[in-house]
Amino acid sequence: MLHIALACVVPQPEKRPTMAEIVKMVEEIKVEQSPMGEDFNESRNSLSPPLATTEDVRV
Repeated sequence: MLHIALACVVPQPEKRPTMAEIVKMVEEIKVEQSPMGEDFNESRNSLSPPLATTEDVRV
């Protein structure tokens, strides 16, 4: 997607892709599945440690 975006902001307007070309490029992008499987989206938030709450803080 970054390569497509960069092509859209080339300084010379005549070298920028048309909307039809952009749509084709975006459609050709293959979304890869995570090697972690379907549970990845549900579990990725649990990979980060939880934020401390006021109950966790001891003064």
